[in-house]
Amino acid sequence: MKVIESLHNNQWSYEGIKRRILRAYKDYSRVSDECALINIRRIYHLSIIAIPLPVICIILFAFGKSYDTEVLKTWSQGIMGSHFVLLLFLIVLFLVTHRLRNKKKAGLNMYLLQYLVVLVIMATGIVIVTFDQLVTTNIT
Repeated sequence: MKVIESLHNNQWSYEGIKRRILRAYKDYSRVSDECALINIRRIYHLSIIAIPLPVICIILFAFGKSYDTEVLKTWSQGIMGSHFVLLLFLIVLFLVTHRLRNKKKAGLNMYLLQYLVVLVIMATGIVIVTFDQLVTTNIT
């Protein structure tokens, strides 16, 4: 009975709680590091696949038909500009992930890059939709 009480008390002591937190953190850290490394490789491949898409869109808008009204010109320039910014981001992303993809240990920059990619792609999508609203007042 005394052994059970000492185990129970030791488990909820400061040292016991600290030991459990550190063990959980180390387990999470290993999984988190592995996920970051895998995600960097995925982002690398994503950038390779995604780079031609803004280029195609820019070419289609640059060499497509000319627009008569000021709203259509603004829309066309906005779409081309946002795709150009996206293209620059994807090229920088490719160069950064090309250097990071063969690392064996995840660093802070890898963790931040994962979230930065999502934020920039979502923000670019919002900008494109905003310019699309110039010519399409409602989406049906």
